[in-house]
Amino acid sequence: MTLLYYFSMLNNYTLPNLQDFLCQSSKTGFKLVVLMQIKEQKQSLINILKQAQTGIDLTNISFIAPDINDAFAPKNTCDLLSQASGILVLGGNTHFYQKVYANEEISQIILDKYQTGIPYAGISAGAILSLRYNLLNDLVLKPHFSEKRRFDELIKKMKKNKVSYGFGLDDNMSLKITNKKDIECLGKDSFYLFTKVGDYDFNFKIFKNLDKVDLG
Repeated sequence: MTLLYYFSMLNNYTLPNLQDFLCQSSKTGFKLVVLMQIKEQKQSLINILKQAQTGIDLTNISFIAPDINDAFAPKNTCDLLSQASGILVLGGNTHFYQKVYANEEISQIILDKYQTGIPYAGISAGAILSLRYNLLNDLVLKPHFSEKRRFDELIKKMKKNKVSYGFGLDDNMSLKITNKKDIECLGKDSFYLFTKVGDYDFNFKIFKNLDKVDLG
């Protein structure tokens, strides 16, 4: 079974899916790896993890971020990912994450871990990065969808990448995706699913809290 969690933001509405991710990451011994853009993101995440009240041991979390002005991941990144029971990738600049954390070796380790059942959670840029790792295929994703009015942006991206699906995710909505096709929505606001039906035609549906979607 594969498990994938998508967030635009972590907040009170999406916190239950973070709790579920942490629970799933604890099933085989807890060793969480968190990939960050900057080290200052660590404390904010710790505060959220404490709010989640899961009782997890924070000492079993490896927080990874490059040093200032570095454009490569720390040397121990691959070793830590190889031992991870869960992988969480935070938000920030998507191109920066791709440059630092999407080289061939890191990408292959994350894909292999995911395929063996290790859950992956991505927040905004971290969610987009999952597509670079091929954790899901044939789609594009736009977080902060309503907030940044990304309707036209998503359609253009779908056309450019020639994919079948587009995901629009609002800030107060999160997704849990099982086996690459079964989607559970949790939060407030909406998840927008765009489906290509022709070269220039697209359908879309709006899903709300507790809705379930089967990509087929």
